[in-house]
Amino acid sequence: MDNLNDVIGLQRQLGFLQTGYRYSVQILPAVATAPLCFRGQIELGGATQSFGAFSHTLGDFSLIVTRYDSPTQFVKLLFLETITGGATGAEKLRYLN
Repeated sequence: MDNLNDVIGLQRQLGFLQTGYRYSVQILPAVATAPLCFRGQIELGGATQSFGAFSHTLGDFSLIVTRYDSPTQFVKLLFLETITGGATGAEKLRYLN
């Protein structure tokens, strides 16, 4: 039961990380470009372009963070196969849930 609570806690923390990471696309460019825009060093169009560029770049590099569930499910299935050996599909589903 303690192991289940640990897994639930880790999944919750992973969810917080993924959500924060997705919102960083909107927050970080604004924090970086707002002072420059207010000082007149860049125009509003430059700030808007930086939003798009940051969003595109972050989307390319964020595959690991946003899709972390897929590799962990794969490892979980490999581990389950090792533990259960010749168990049927229904028995494996019971272990996964």
